[in-house]
Amino acid sequence: MTKETHILILKESLIQSLFSDLGSFFTFAAMVGLGVYLTSPAMQWVGAIAFLMVMIGRASKAGKRFTIQEARTYLDELEKSKTPDFEP
Repeated sequence: MTKETHILILKESLIQSLFSDLGSFFTFAAMVGLGVYLTSPAMQWVGAIAFLMVMIGRASKAGKRFTIQEARTYLDELEKSKTPDFEP
């Protein structure tokens, strides 16, 4: 039996958000920048496509962002619908 994992982000500071965004920018700059440095349009395109794939991967792993009240409601609904994983 597989277990589902739920990630709830209740608070993300401005600094954490900025570091995440800077990481995304530097990932793009590294992937496309190498093609620009080597004056290779093919490497630029490959870098851009790889960057898009990385961003899609990051987005798919991102948790839902909730207010505290929304998180409580979500967890209550999750607990009501939860079935036991084992029988005593």
